[in-house]
Amino acid sequence: MLTEVIAPSLDVFCFLDFKEILLAAFNERKARDPKYSLRAFARDLDIRSPRLSEILNGKYGLSGHEARRIGERLEFSQEQLDYFVDLVMARHGRSRAERQLAETRLETARQRPGFTKITAGAFDIISRWYNVPLLEMLQMNKGRVDIEKFAHSLGVSDKDVEAALDDLTNAGLLIEADGFLHKNSRYIDVRSSTPAEKIREFHKAVLMQAMRAIETQGMETRKSATTYLTMSSRQFKAARKSIELFEQRFISEYENEDHADAVVCLSMQLFEVAKAEK
Repeated sequence: MLTEVIAPSLDVFCFLDFKEILLAAFNERKARDPKYSLRAFARDLDIRSPRLSEILNGKYGLSGHEARRIGERLEFSQEQLDYFVDLVMARHGRSRAERQLAETRLETARQRPGFTKITAGAFDIISRWYNVPLLEMLQMNKGRVDIEKFAHSLGVSDKDVEAALDDLTNAGLLIEADGFLHKNSRYIDVRSSTPAEKIREFHKAVLMQAMRAIETQGMETRKSATTYLTMSSRQFKAARKSIELFEQRFISEYENEDHADAVVCLSMQLFEVAKAEK
């Protein structure tokens, strides 16, 4: 029986869990064909449907050999395939040493050219709220600089935009080619070595923009939701992981640099409001 395996457009390097890659690949196919089922996905991956369900539900893992075979069926590039297999081995490697080696390789992969690691000096620039959207606006404008247009869209002055472009270029976050400016990498990676004060400034600036959007934008272009719930403080680490996985799925599904006509911000907060007295 011949089956068609369509190479996914998703960026596997956005993900920290191999199961999320499989789910994203399945959802991508289902979006193209609503009749596409998990059974069909299992067939295309050459794996039994019950086994696939158990893997996606976290009941069973994968061996390195199985992971490589599945990645090949998904037509991953060699770099993507290695990353996918290492995600599996970091979780399900037979020995601690094997898992640690896979984790080390993953850390190296995340430092590839698609990512830019932000240093303390560069984050002084990024902490100004309009600089990151400006990077995306340039991408959306195919690298063409339009100072007046950018300034009007962002609600800042022409001088702010001009200074931002100079700073971003000097920091290596923008590169010039044939008279156009382009992002030097797809993602910006902020590590814990960055001063906490600068990180706080960045997030406060984003929250200020969210407050402004509540006052100025209609519900058709924004979504605000607040939920209070009780949970065990021991679950905070797992809850943060869930948010990270959601963010990865959201980016994979909705990022569209080729046909974008808007720059949006997704910002989520999880924080303690009250603590029970002991």
